[in-house]
Amino acid sequence: MGMGQKIHKIILFNEDTGSAVIAQYNPKEITFSKSVSWEANTSNGFDYPDATFTGGGPVKFSLVLLFDQHENNGDVRGSINALMSFALIVDEKKLKRPPMVSLHWGFQQDVLFKGGFRGVVESVQTKYTMFAPDGTPTRAEATVTFTQAAKAKISKSGEGEEKEAKSPAGGTVVGVTQQLGMSLDKWRAVADAIGIDLSEKAVYAREGITGEREDGTIGFSTIRGGDVVGEHTTAYYMAGERVEISHKATDRQIFARGALFAANYLAKQKAGLYNMSDALNLTGQG
Repeated sequence: MGMGQKIHKIILFNEDTGSAVIAQYNPKEITFSKSVSWEANTSNGFDYPDATFTGGGPVKFSLVLLFDQHENNGDVRGSINALMSFALIVDEKKLKRPPMVSLHWGFQQDVLFKGGFRGVVESVQTKYTMFAPDGTPTRAEATVTFTQAAKAKISKSGEGEEKEAKSPAGGTVVGVTQQLGMSLDKWRAVADAIGIDLSEKAVYAREGITGEREDGTIGFSTIRGGDVVGEHTTAYYMAGERVEISHKATDRQIFARGALFAANYLAKQKAGLYNMSDALNLTGQG
């Protein structure tokens, strides 16, 4: 790595809940595999068969993530539990399946995963390697295996409706909300307040579409240009009027101050997964 080059950490996004796991240390190696299905045709009159292509299999890869809190007697189970959530059912009543996951390595663009790897977690294997005197695990290695997938579904059992994670035009729900500069949790709170599922009712693209959106949907749009560093507006449109709530940033230093504020908060917390709602004490637990 060149002098002064910034280290980017691997980020695993849960596309159904909006949560994320940021690697404490990047992996030393990643193992990829790609399967292809062929069917042998032995009736060709030769000692060896013809091969008929029947389909391409998903890309699979595994990586080992290290979590270490031994020097400060911390507990690594919070990080491990966050990883394990990628292999657990999101909502037993609605989705009834583990989440769709997108994996990114790098800022603005992904060097290795070229726009982000989307799929599902096939397995999470954890090995605790160091413990505090009281038995608290302070160091762990987690081997995570991913399988590429465009959508995540549940098998049809004859009851209820098949659910799937939907990727909006131009990217994932997480990716689009990041471009808008707002966390997925904030948009999900709006959706929950009016009783809809954001993954099914978010509308991100309007090219070639005229007229009103479908009732119950939430529309998103993104504008980038000139010296705009951050302007975000939530608007409620009605006949003859509209209500807008806006935030406009005029200097990127406010984002740096926010990052420092969050870092100061994290330095005082136990090992675990936190977000800005925790740092700002909006959850009542700060």
